[in-house]
Amino acid sequence: MVQHRATVQDSSTLTQRRTEGLVRHASVAPTVLGWHAGPDALPTVLDELWRCAAQLGWLSPAVPRIVMQIGQRWRSTLVLETAMSLAQCLVQRWPHATIEIFDPAACGSEWAPFAVWDVLADTPVCLADTTAPEGLRVPARWFESYFLVTVAATGPLRVGRFVGLLDAQADPLRHLGNTHLPEALSYAAHRLARSDLAVACGYTHREDPTSERWWAVSPSDVAVDQGVARAARMAPETLSHLHFLAHHEVLAPYPEMLGNLPPLHEYAPSVWQARLSLWRLKASMPWHTVVRDVRMTRRNLHRIPHFIRRRVARVLRKRGRV
Repeated sequence: MVQHRATVQDSSTLTQRRTEGLVRHASVAPTVLGWHAGPDALPTVLDELWRCAAQLGWLSPAVPRIVMQIGQRWRSTLVLETAMSLAQCLVQRWPHATIEIFDPAACGSEWAPFAVWDVLADTPVCLADTTAPEGLRVPARWFESYFLVTVAATGPLRVGRFVGLLDAQADPLRHLGNTHLPEALSYAAHRLARSDLAVACGYTHREDPTSERWWAVSPSDVAVDQGVARAARMAPETLSHLHFLAHHEVLAPYPEMLGNLPPLHEYAPSVWQARLSLWRLKASMPWHTVVRDVRMTRRNLHRIPHFIRRRVARVLRKRGRV
């Protein structure tokens, strides 16, 4: 894959330079497109945001099927307006594409004329791995081919966690009734169905809709959470979702920001809450490992006598031949 570099001088100028002969490795920093504007110019700002994203090659789905999921935890008017604007842009660019919306909180024909994906309508697939040995119900659609877009707001929880795109991607898992650790669900969603395009949005003062709006867009879900965390004056490595993810895969370097994000207020949990949340996560991981091992032992214990009998019978047969 040819590496692309882009620079943004202002909201109306974006240039892209192709560097031939360079291959994108895992060590290459991902890119986040940062955007912000006042509350009175939303349609124009979004149109220009999608134009810049298209220049970067991010709005070119490899398949004609597009699924857009809406983050449920901080679902807001801005999230819906952003998602609707992006869906309309994709339809204009790719008129033969089909778009399905995952938004369980939607009412009536809120997403007309787009189709709505009901995750409960399909029989889920049960998977077991090291993070969820007791089984994890995942949508069967995750094993199909489509271009996945996630649009979500970000914010803190009372328990001290900051949640963003990684958390929003796990909404289908929660909707299926999975009750695992939030970090385990986020990792499972990132591993099995990470977004091809991740869009975070919000207000510079999180609880003030009259304040300036901002957007962070990237093909990398991790890069969006890292970029938003930095704009909110948080160290990304202290976020519990990223901390859990780093135990299972090597994270890419911190993203390069095209444009900029304004300073974000009221997005970070208090310092003591964040430390308590991270300590709780570190303490719970060994406990969950013990519970997992006990369950696996109980599951396999009844097989031991059969194994011993087969082993003894095999030895006796060999001795009889001698």
